[in-house]
Amino acid sequence: MNLFSVRVRATRLVVGAAVLLGAVALLSGDVGASGATARALLRTALDNAISSHWVHESVQVKQKGVVVQEASDDIGTTEGLQFVSSLGGGESQVVAFDRLQTLYVRANTLGLTSIYALSSTDAATYANEWMTLTPSNSEYGSIAYGTTLASDFGQVRFTGGVAESGVMTFKGRRVRALRGTVPPLDGAPTFAGTLYVTATGKPRPVTFVERNAKATVTVSWSSWGHRYVLHAPTGAVTFPTS
Repeated sequence: MNLFSVRVRATRLVVGAAVLLGAVALLSGDVGASGATARALLRTALDNAISSHWVHESVQVKQKGVVVQEASDDIGTTEGLQFVSSLGGGESQVVAFDRLQTLYVRANTLGLTSIYALSSTDAATYANEWMTLTPSNSEYGSIAYGTTLASDFGQVRFTGGVAESGVMTFKGRRVRALRGTVPPLDGAPTFAGTLYVTATGKPRPVTFVERNAKATVTVSWSSWGHRYVLHAPTGAVTFPTS
């Protein structure tokens, strides 16, 4: 769900399917540092995230307070694993080997139509089958995006000014909050964003919350540096071309 890969795909195909109206207001809060200092903290936290080797990521998308899509990912430097579920029962799994430029995708019928926009005919044919993609397939880039640390955290960005809070407690952790406007990405609408960064030890992202008038996307990270061994599925068929 491109969606962070997951986040982007979720906002484009689930939230983005509706017309999201209304001005986006920045979240309020005490500013504890200059914009330059806030930008420096953002860069340091993202650099530390990208160099962490592995991380576990959880994503939740809400529309009008209802959870419409969730994802659980394990993301490495050159490979990643992604599980996505959507409202109504759509499910998808992606195993990505960026170094080998090969993806493996498996989804149920609803997942193939709602997440990957396959036709109902193709969805019936390929439901619950492992499919493989390489860069020769036009869908490769959008599905692979966000399955490596660099591409995943490359999506954490603000346009314009960034405000930094003083130290606060968030989900039991001491953090600093970086607030700004998240620019449109891959067809997703503009959001107001808050990135919570650890306030002690090496700065790393904790949670990224994006909001607008009708939707909220929450991305959280944990288990930094854990090692996840991925295996290529056997018997995969070629992903259908559009």
